[in-house]
Amino acid sequence: MRVNLLGQEAERIEKQIETIDEQVRDLEKIKESLSDIEKLKEDKEILSNLGKGIFLKTYIKEKKPNLLINVGDGIILEKNIEETSKVINEQLEKLSLGREEMLIKIQELQEEMASAIAHLQNHPSNKDIKKHECGCEEDCGENCKCK
Repeated sequence: MRVNLLGQEAERIEKQIETIDEQVRDLEKIKESLSDIEKLKEDKEILSNLGKGIFLKTYIKEKKPNLLINVGDGIILEKNIEETSKVINEQLEKLSLGREEMLIKIQELQEEMASAIAHLQNHPSNKDIKKHECGCEEDCGENCKCK
């Protein structure tokens, strides 16, 4: 039962790692888009992704436009592209650290599972006990009916 619980915990952590990997990919795409925006000249049309494959034609009127960033709790700050890139890099670093901690936890769980399995395999009640003709255990002593 303990091994099953450890396995379930490892699976849960693996799913969290997959979620982190997806967030990292999204942030990397945003960084790439910011880089592309920096290269644009004024009065250029771009497609702004509203999500789920829905885009809006947008005109960038400034050479270095400011972006509005939701920093949580409904708070929106205005930042330039460089400041926004810095925020994204900080988020990527936090995600990377969290991912590493989860990988370490999975390794610990795997080691604990291996130890539990080894303990089960070596437990006397799980060993193959050889029986004599009479059905008694091999180490039944001097009173064995087979002797």
